[in-house]
Amino acid sequence: MYFTLDSELVNLLDTYLRECPYVVWSIHMDDRVLREGDVSVAVTPELCGTLEEMEVEVVLDRDCTQIEHTGNERRLGKTPDTSVDIVPHASTTWLEHVSIAFFPGFMGLLSPTLVLRRIQRDYALPSIVASLYLALGTAVFTGFLVMFIARVIKYPSSVVEEFKHPVKRNFFPAIGICLAIICLGVADLWKGVYTSTGVHNTWYYTGLALCYIASGSHIGVSFTIFIEWLSERPVPKDSINPTNLIPPVANLFMAICMGTCDRTELGWLFWGAGVILYIGVFSMCLMSMVSGHSLAPALTPSIFILAAPGGLAFISYSALTGGEWDVVSRLFAYSCLYFWCLAMVFLVIRAIPWMRTEFQLSWWAITFPSAATAVTSFDVAYYIKREYGTNTISRWVSFTIAAADFTVVGVCLVATIFQGLRCTLFCPDAVRSPKSAV
Repeated sequence: MYFTLDSELVNLLDTYLRECPYVVWSIHMDDRVLREGDVSVAVTPELCGTLEEMEVEVVLDRDCTQIEHTGNERRLGKTPDTSVDIVPHASTTWLEHVSIAFFPGFMGLLSPTLVLRRIQRDYALPSIVASLYLALGTAVFTGFLVMFIARVIKYPSSVVEEFKHPVKRNFFPAIGICLAIICLGVADLWKGVYTSTGVHNTWYYTGLALCYIASGSHIGVSFTIFIEWLSERPVPKDSINPTNLIPPVANLFMAICMGTCDRTELGWLFWGAGVILYIGVFSMCLMSMVSGHSLAPALTPSIFILAAPGGLAFISYSALTGGEWDVVSRLFAYSCLYFWCLAMVFLVIRAIPWMRTEFQLSWWAITFPSAATAVTSFDVAYYIKREYGTNTISRWVSFTIAAADFTVVGVCLVATIFQGLRCTLFCPDAVRSPKSAV
């Protein structure tokens, strides 16, 4: 949706922007201050110029009636009974905008560690590669987690507001998943030492502690999310989308950690809960998308999340059973590969216009499911070679998916760094990505 602003309003915006370059503006009409979120205009200095008219994306409440419809645009002009004044919201600090929406990106940033470990296992990749990548990713994640905790302490109301958001609340389990990925990396280190010496060392207890911390935090967050799901009435139509699969995915990831750390029964507990929730939520999301509730542009990449639960169910099942390649393994593994290919075809055919837009944090939604699919494909290739003696096709499929994951992670990382250098990383969503803010 767009407002077309006349030259007088453009000049007024320009005056304010010289003092507050990154704010979300609200429109006051008839001396009545609309509720925050009813009408907001996302503007940056680049949008200001000497043109007589300019278009700015807005978030518009359905009950706002002072709008004249003209084709696909919504024009706001000065009429005898309508006075327009544009004023900035109260200024905020960058810390208040250290959003939970960044953590799914860290899932994607850390997950290539698991892919590198599979390549190390099957193709003699030096272990230092995966270890160094994990160390760098963990350092960045830890720094960001400290900033988010500082935000929770200083601005608790803004965090609560994010948790009440129908989409952003699904991102909170991402913190536990990131801790679980680090746990798996540490587990590889202590298993290497244990295999050679037969003695548990510091790495073992560190990995076990991370496993319990990740699982405990996930239980608290996921229970709260499920209660919100059951209590929210009416359910907003945009709240049913693939991001709802992140809590079930977290259950399955905890199962992988428990299986790796030899806590098998706890692993089966998380696996059973994750699979049942995955099937139910997956069906709900699929029905919502095919019944006419199309995804918002910002959520287009989340279609890849449909592939992640199947892959993680397979990986966790293998971790808990000691590497069984049976009908259950095949069911989850091949469903993961199928839905990843489906998402890739959808992205190429239906989302070319979206890919031409400015970078958004939602692009990171492609990375973690791609990594889960790559790990799944490497494991499938391993089991096929074990059973049939050859795996030429599956091996090349694995490297193709892994290459796609590494490429997307690299692109997203560079684009995120560039956004940070432009000082638009820690700012309101509508300013960070004005054309499709979640």
